[in-house]
Amino acid sequence: MGMRQPAWNIYEAVILLDGYLEVVEGKKTTQEIVKRVSLDLRRMAVHQGIMIDETYRDENGIYFQLCSMESAYHGFRIKIQASRLFSDTVKLYKNNRPEYEIKLREARAMIAGLPSAEQEKPDSEKVIESSSAIEKCETSYADVSAAKDNQFVRSDQDARLLHQYPIIYKKVFEALKEYSKDQSRGASIGSIYDLIEHVGRCADIENILDNASWSKGEVTSV
Repeated sequence: MGMRQPAWNIYEAVILLDGYLEVVEGKKTTQEIVKRVSLDLRRMAVHQGIMIDETYRDENGIYFQLCSMESAYHGFRIKIQASRLFSDTVKLYKNNRPEYEIKLREARAMIAGLPSAEQEKPDSEKVIESSSAIEKCETSYADVSAAKDNQFVRSDQDARLLHQYPIIYKKVFEALKEYSKDQSRGASIGSIYDLIEHVGRCADIENILDNASWSKGEVTSV
């Protein structure tokens, strides 16, 4: 019996949709896309430090998910019911192409084990806005240090963490900011993991929060 498969995230979904579009356009066969997507998602998992076995995102599973994406793309069930994630991914593709392309570039960077496109922006664009959202939280990891510049890299240690976790470092920061908008108590690792759409591992999130200059408070594991 294979390992339990984690839920799909938006980055996997855009890779699948990108492949499905190649099938629709006649550039690749279904079999070619299934094989490629399986290999890509397995590489993505390895670069994120996820333990995988031979069943992880295997070709049988990818074919099933491709059928679900087909339904999402056409807006009605064909072979397999479209998942909510896939329907939302198709809506992103059709209604907000620039954001979709950003997600796709980030996903490809994750497959290659490279920093995401977000990290290529100049420092002036890395400023996190709305400091009041950060200042609201008073407990646990949602208690982010209030800095006037609101940058997520404010020390050598922060820079090392960004280098070590090029994909999820900023996402964790932004998750804390988002969480603080609606919650008066500290966020748990689990809630942060959900907000960053299951990208990365809980252990990596904990390491970032234990060492980032903008994070303080005691971790909760719930």
